[in-house]
Amino acid sequence: MVKAVIFDMDGILIDSEPLWKVADIEAYGKVGINLTAEECAQTTGMDTTSAVKYWFEKFPWNNRSLKEVQDDIESIVKQLIIEKGESMPGVEYIFSFFEKLSIPIALASSSSMHIIEAVISKLNIKSRLKVYHSAQYEKEGKPNPAVFLSTAKLLNVEPENCLVFEDSINGIKAAKNAKMKVVAIPDSHFKTSPQLAIADMILNSFLKFDSEKLNKLQNMV
Repeated sequence: MVKAVIFDMDGILIDSEPLWKVADIEAYGKVGINLTAEECAQTTGMDTTSAVKYWFEKFPWNNRSLKEVQDDIESIVKQLIIEKGESMPGVEYIFSFFEKLSIPIALASSSSMHIIEAVISKLNIKSRLKVYHSAQYEKEGKPNPAVFLSTAKLLNVEPENCLVFEDSINGIKAAKNAKMKVVAIPDSHFKTSPQLAIADMILNSFLKFDSEKLNKLQNMV
């Protein structure tokens, strides 16, 4: 039985993945790494600390600390969200769907809390969320399940009674590692990935989700 729904944030509730790519290209450019948008997709779903470490291990730099690069990326993203952030298609529909069923809604993201709060403010959804939680408070980010397990604990709901909506491979793995049901609404870079097969359901949009699909998920063993 689904007793709570947990949404990822970037690429699920807000169309921010393109904004993260802009920030990555600008920030890494300052340390001499010229990334393409396709290369930036390699760290989709990772927390910023892990992503910066990932690129540092591939292309070490010495003119800025990892923390400075991380702060630069997040500062750029936050400003872009404030200026240009838009909700993903169907967010109002899917929130209303679960609200009508009195199923509590939570947000669990790899992004830092100040980014989460900027998105919540931009989309005006704070009053609709029972819980929101950041992987910055966990020892490991996605695909480790910690952020989802902590969110379930904050909701006072067992992990197996949680349904997650995710767009990234790392996020889908994290949800499955937490023993939760997961609906994938994949980012364009991952739509043909065989790794999507671990999701319980794959949809193109929130608008494709309905009572029939919820019942199907609840009847899965």
